[in-house]
Amino acid sequence: MAAQAPSLTSETDLREFQRHFKKISKESAVFFAGTLATTAAGYFFKIYLARAMGAEQLGIYALGMTIVSFAGVLAAVGLPQTASRFVAAYCAKGEVTKLARFFWFGVVALCVTNSVVGLAVLALKGSLAVGLYHTPVLSAMMHFFVAIMFLGALTTFFGQCLAGYKDVARRTIITNFIGTPLTMVLSIALIAAGLGLTGYLTAQVCSASVVLILLARAIWQQSHRPSYLSLGGLPMVEREVGAFSAILFANQGLEVLCGQVDRVLLGIFLSARELGIYSVATAFVAFVPTVLQSINQIFAPTIAELHTRNETALLQRLYQVLTKWILALTLPLALVVIVFARPLMAIFGHDFTLGWPVLVFATLGQLINCGVG
Repeated sequence: MAAQAPSLTSETDLREFQRHFKKISKESAVFFAGTLATTAAGYFFKIYLARAMGAEQLGIYALGMTIVSFAGVLAAVGLPQTASRFVAAYCAKGEVTKLARFFWFGVVALCVTNSVVGLAVLALKGSLAVGLYHTPVLSAMMHFFVAIMFLGALTTFFGQCLAGYKDVARRTIITNFIGTPLTMVLSIALIAAGLGLTGYLTAQVCSASVVLILLARAIWQQSHRPSYLSLGGLPMVEREVGAFSAILFANQGLEVLCGQVDRVLLGIFLSARELGIYSVATAFVAFVPTVLQSINQIFAPTIAELHTRNETALLQRLYQVLTKWILALTLPLALVVIVFARPLMAIFGHDFTLGWPVLVFATLGQLINCGVG
């Protein structure tokens, strides 16, 4: 029997629930609108990439991204995802100095760890490309993937800081309405110029650099500037931050292992072409949990804030109500994807039709994901 949502015992509790629900709905709506717009554009962009580059080049790209995924988790050491929690918690307590120390520690630590891991990847690029994946052309492009890893760590950290400030709307404008279209425009221009996969990777690096600058500017506008400039010492990390980052590091390592091991095995035992087909199907499935992702952007820092204030009943009530809405809004899209899986894959080209079973089973998995919030 399903657990009943906890009752809110006073008018003040009810007003707090309504305030948080309104805030989550508003910020999630902006993120959802941005995601919906970029999803629609991204769908046609994926079709263009599939037809312009072919399954083999997309497969090579997927192989490079598996390396980035594993190396990125090692280099990030769980720091980027801690930002939304601790920025929200420090803001709730008014601990400005701790907030500034956390920010600068995160920036410095990520620059150092990503530089070290990036150099290690470049030193091993021959072994990874030829010895592991039997794809020599991947070695010549490894510097692009290292740059994507480095920029991705910092943009994720800055984006999570904005989420901690509960300014998801501004982050959405920067990443969805500026970064994504810029990537598409640059990619189309460079691919049309005959650069192929090299052009696509160059476009990603350029757009990620622009997004990083805009996110840093947005955080500077949100922050208490005098405290960010005067720390009174080195930006040391709090013990609680280190413990939480270690837990996230282990969790993300497991997530990446589960999420990328399929691509690694396909890259080792099958061809880049077959991996390209698989990658298109799984990339399409990523659009299914859009509602879940939209709500989680603002609900995550809300969890940190309510947990800090020990408002457990309000937190549980929000979780149950939001989970029901997420599942109800996701179900229609998931059913359409499952029923029309074959024709949807055929749009990317005849070679990609073989990936329709992947689309069906992965969509069922995302439904379970949305059902548990």
